[in-house]
Amino acid sequence: MYPYESLARCFAERNGEPLWIGLDPGTTKTGWVVFDPKEEAVLHAGHDPNEFVINLLECGSLGDKVIMECFAAQGMPLGESSIETVRWEGRFMERSRTEVCRITRREVKVELCNSARAKDANIRQALVDLYAHGFGNHGYGTKAEPSPLYRMKGSGSHGFSALAVCTAWLRKTLAWGQHPSSHT
Repeated sequence: MYPYESLARCFAERNGEPLWIGLDPGTTKTGWVVFDPKEEAVLHAGHDPNEFVINLLECGSLGDKVIMECFAAQGMPLGESSIETVRWEGRFMERSRTEVCRITRREVKVELCNSARAKDANIRQALVDLYAHGFGNHGYGTKAEPSPLYRMKGSGSHGFSALAVCTAWLRKTLAWGQHPSSHT
């Protein structure tokens, strides 16, 4: 499990700059990133049990944002896992100490890939092109020469989904004429 003290220190040492927590909720585990919208940088990332994510949300304070991928009905019957994920979305919203912004997977696809038909691989490649163009090792770089995505290592596809949520939200707010430093 990710060191909780390191995350708490990250929030304490930010000098008043807002941070975003991106979430890709799941039934038992959630992909997450701590994202600096001003620098467009990943500070921490993981794919951890939902109880851990509850603790992460309690690190945030006023001025921060939680950007969460939200469930969107597709006209098909819902399974138990979909219902459980929606329950966790509600728990995360309830425990967050700050504003929660919700974005659908479809919005993420359109914002990052200009197509609602994009797949996870397309989204991941768009993120690598945006943040780690020219770095090897699937966009991570190496320990000696890490890319801006190096901190994503080990977070898996769910961590990348959480970064996609933050990146899509950032693009949407910039399109609305807001600057990242005013994201409070």
